[in-house]
Amino acid sequence: MSGTGWSDLAFTYYIRSLLKYEKNNEQFSAMALRCQKIALLREEQNAQFWNNIGVYSFNVNPKMSQHSFIKAIQFNSKNAVAWSNLGYLYFIHNEMEMATQAFQNAQILDPDCPNPWAGQAFLQQSQNGQNSQESLSLLHHSVYLSSGTLVFNLI
Repeated sequence: MSGTGWSDLAFTYYIRSLLKYEKNNEQFSAMALRCQKIALLREEQNAQFWNNIGVYSFNVNPKMSQHSFIKAIQFNSKNAVAWSNLGYLYFIHNEMEMATQAFQNAQILDPDCPNPWAGQAFLQQSQNGQNSQESLSLLHHSVYLSSGTLVFNLI
């Protein structure tokens, strides 16, 4: 099977791991990582595959996640999604300056990508309170850029 086939299979397992009614979420999550690593063996310089490993390991292995996002950026330095994901990882681990820098890099690379704008909104909320004008404005902008789809991703 091709690297893309393995990556698609990994995505399927990852989605199954997110379903609340599944009983084997951890097993599906582990399978997603295994399949994505096989995909990466077939295409070692595929930035998307590296980004996927970062996403799949986000909650279970932050160091692997960080390494994977950085590898994705090394293979495609203009990857705004990988920069955003790295920003979220830093934000979750209270590395606010690094999160800000990652989100800003993503915004520069793709000003129409809603993810870094939402990330900046979360940073503002953590610094200035949940209903600060700045955070609400940034969140509104991110939802506008996503044509409303970002709302479903945040829920």
